[in-house]
Amino acid sequence: MRVCGTGFLLVFTILILTLGTQAQKTKRTRKPLFKQFTSKSTTEATTITSPIPPDIPLPKITMPTTPTPTTSTPTTPPSTSTTTPSTTTPSTTTITTPTTTTPPYLNDTTDIIRDNIVSYTYDMKKQANIMHLSRFAANQSFYRLTNYSLEEHFSCGYKTISKNSQGRYEKNSINKEIEIPITNGAALPSNTEAIITSCRTSKGKVLQIGPQTFVNLKNQTKRQTSKKKRPNVLMIGFNGMTQTMFSSAFKEINLERWFKLQKFRRIGENYTYNLMALASGYSPSTITNLESTASVPFIWKQYASQGYVTALGEDISFIRDLSLDFKEQPVDYYLRPFLQGISDSVELRNNTPSIEKLLTSDYVLDYGEKLLKMCVNSSQPFFGLLWTNTSTEKAKENNFVDYFKRFEKLGLFKNTIVVFFSDHACRPFLNIRLPDWFRKKYPTKIRNLAVNNNRLSSSHDMYLTLQHILELGKDSPKKLSKIASCPTCKSLFEEIPKNRTCQSASQSENYCECADYMKLSAKDAHQLPLGVLLVESLNQYLDQNKLLDICEEFTLNSVDSVYERKSYYRSRLRSYRVRFLTQPHMASFLATVYYNLIPQTLFNVNVSSFLRLNRYVDQSKCLIDDEKRKFCICRKEKTERSLRKDRKPISNVTLEAKVSAPTRNISILIDNLLEKVEELEKNSLLRRQLIKEEILSIKKLLATSQAPPS
Repeated sequence: MRVCGTGFLLVFTILILTLGTQAQKTKRTRKPLFKQFTSKSTTEATTITSPIPPDIPLPKITMPTTPTPTTSTPTTPPSTSTTTPSTTTPSTTTITTPTTTTPPYLNDTTDIIRDNIVSYTYDMKKQANIMHLSRFAANQSFYRLTNYSLEEHFSCGYKTISKNSQGRYEKNSINKEIEIPITNGAALPSNTEAIITSCRTSKGKVLQIGPQTFVNLKNQTKRQTSKKKRPNVLMIGFNGMTQTMFSSAFKEINLERWFKLQKFRRIGENYTYNLMALASGYSPSTITNLESTASVPFIWKQYASQGYVTALGEDISFIRDLSLDFKEQPVDYYLRPFLQGISDSVELRNNTPSIEKLLTSDYVLDYGEKLLKMCVNSSQPFFGLLWTNTSTEKAKENNFVDYFKRFEKLGLFKNTIVVFFSDHACRPFLNIRLPDWFRKKYPTKIRNLAVNNNRLSSSHDMYLTLQHILELGKDSPKKLSKIASCPTCKSLFEEIPKNRTCQSASQSENYCECADYMKLSAKDAHQLPLGVLLVESLNQYLDQNKLLDICEEFTLNSVDSVYERKSYYRSRLRSYRVRFLTQPHMASFLATVYYNLIPQTLFNVNVSSFLRLNRYVDQSKCLIDDEKRKFCICRKEKTERSLRKDRKPISNVTLEAKVSAPTRNISILIDNLLEKVEELEKNSLLRRQLIKEEILSIKKLLATSQAPPS
């Protein structure tokens, strides 16, 4: 009986389990991606080098017949999703297998690694970019979002990032664009330079949103100005990177054939000044006070005038730091408007929280790679300048080396002068690589460049070098013209003097010597009369240059910071770097000076090396000389200051003569002396004390003269 009961219970349990299993089959099961592969072959499957098997069930693709603007929200798992399918959907056509009229889907290894649902190839015959849809990438994207394989339809579309007639991006224009549906194998219009694609399921779930830029062949054959063989020029800059950092990040690249300018120094406080100096030959003060870029002699303008194709690409951080903008597109291929459109896209920002991190080197180097594919083997030479703020660690993460390996495979070094450079607070670098034919053709210039590896150099020298390259490519080369910002600067193909100083390289003492400075506490800084002495030096400069008649005399407002140079030797002569504010108009200066502790004086002051940190162009219109303008705040009206400045101290005899004069004359004399005290505020402790003694003497005499007779 017990056996029968046990057998009955066993049969009943098996029956319940069987019914439960059949019931579960009617529901959607949660299975890992790798469990979804089937052995069913498809005509689309191709052999791919990937750890994921290629026979995954692929989703169906739908292509809307009408453009449909969409608004997306951040994607969430199905259990918490609030996305509701639209009640009105466009008619769709389902593609289950490819036909002879439909191009095959792209299953490229690179695109699978990058997970791009939409990818592109360039058709040289059509001179257009062809769009491809990857079902594999769509399935991967859906699984990462939901942990399910994609069994429903999906569709993709794109919005074009456009420019106005001046080649500029107009704010919010990307968000007004109508989305155009993507058909697999379709060609983009030949004038398309940037788009933002979006892919969704039929229920509205966002699978992927991504921007893409293009470098298209333009019908702009320029007049060739020379029959000589001319090299391409490509400059790639990195902000905040040193030579050691660069060598570490690019250790897989052979740098033996590169010229390394070991004493390359910056000329300004930040990379905007240094990059602009390299591109224009201008000094930091000139750059600060530019009102427009129309008249700036940018180096790419000069290359364009000699028949070069020109390109400029910088990441989004440079766009924000540079206060100036170009009124018209400055070069043939210009990345900036498209990065502005990418940054401006509401749809992209809503679905990409880390969009700020993406707008860096990836886009710049991708753009550079596309430029090389289009131009590196062309009969028409090109000039390109690329700049990124990516750090060293980010450089390693982003596989910079892979980019440059691809650059080399494209033939970059065969006919291109390549310049790697950086802006770093203390240790910037400049590396140059020349084509073999260029080395053989100009041996003397190569020797000079090798000698200059250990000579002091600056961005102005590199600017002249770029001009020199242009001249060498001319049928009748001319001697290089001097630049106003640095008359003694030279092309790096000319030997730089061994005893070159910072001043002769147009480098401020504030940045030329790479030394360690320690910030002083507010208490220690207050004990030093550096601010007073520096303002006195400024006023002496105005006096020596006979500018006091038209320029206001400075008074000290405050000392912002004082840095002392670290030294292993005890000396009365110390080096300080001082940032201070003056009146009128809160003029801001930065100066590096030597201070003698015992007599409490400055030693060998060079006022010309002082940097004016804020804009002053509107305050110094009474002067033409660019060097003197930064030290001048024009007077609103002419005064008798030129007469008063040479006035000698009043003697006792003169004071006694004044006693007999009317009282009002003595009052005027007091007012003049008080004004003199205010104007010379803190400029000289000794002079101030003497003037105060004079005032006290006058007041005493005045009191005596007004006292009733005894």
